[in-house]
Amino acid sequence: MADRLDFDEIVRIQNLMASNIARENEVDRKLDIIEIINQLKGKKKFVQVEEVIVEAKYNNISEDEVMRILDELEKDDIIIIIDGRIKMNY
Repeated sequence: MADRLDFDEIVRIQNLMASNIARENEVDRKLDIIEIINQLKGKKKFVQVEEVIVEAKYNNISEDEVMRILDELEKDDIIIIIDGRIKMNY
């Protein structure tokens, strides 16, 4: 029985570690998208969503993932999306 408890604890720790790694990867992807927006923005106020998608493809980020991350960034009040254009909210 003690071996079973040890195994369950190991599985729990592995799941926790996997969850932490997934969260870190998600944060990294959000930072990648923010960096792309800032690079494209330059002195402009807005960046087209399509520009971000194209640039993200060069960084091996799919269009679906870009759109999901943009939605999350908008919900977090980091960006504002108006008529297909992105504006940083800071």
